[in-house]
Amino acid sequence: MFLQIIWFGVFANPEDAVGKGAKVRFDNSDIERVRRAHLNDLENIPIFFVASFFYQFTNPDPFIAINLIRVFALTRILHTIVYAVFPLPQPSRALAWGVGYGITGYMAVRTILTSSQRLRVALVVWPLSNKIAVDRYRPDTSMKLDTLKTI
Repeated sequence: MFLQIIWFGVFANPEDAVGKGAKVRFDNSDIERVRRAHLNDLENIPIFFVASFFYQFTNPDPFIAINLIRVFALTRILHTIVYAVFPLPQPSRALAWGVGYGITGYMAVRTILTSSQRLRVALVVWPLSNKIAVDRYRPDTSMKLDTLKTI
């Protein structure tokens, strides 16, 4: 975006154009295209960071996790190129976006399924382990009163 501002001599803020002899315009299609590409990145990349952060706690296969992150990074770079730098017809941009979105979705669903499975196991095991611990330390009520007096 910075290079396009220099090439076209167009600024969106009046204070940026002071002393440079540049115009203040809001309708430059090239600058708007780059702005929309940046907004698209800001909508998708933070969600991916959150999904991939929690995905790491599911103990995934390192080969799969590393390659998912690499492919996502490549698709975002490709998306930015086909959206803002060298605009191509629509299927290219949608494919680049869709692959990255699919990776984010896969990581999120995998994290939710693994977490719910672990939570389900914990909810089943915890009461049983708690009952065993309580029974182990509960005094035997079948002993006779005479036995208790001698102890």
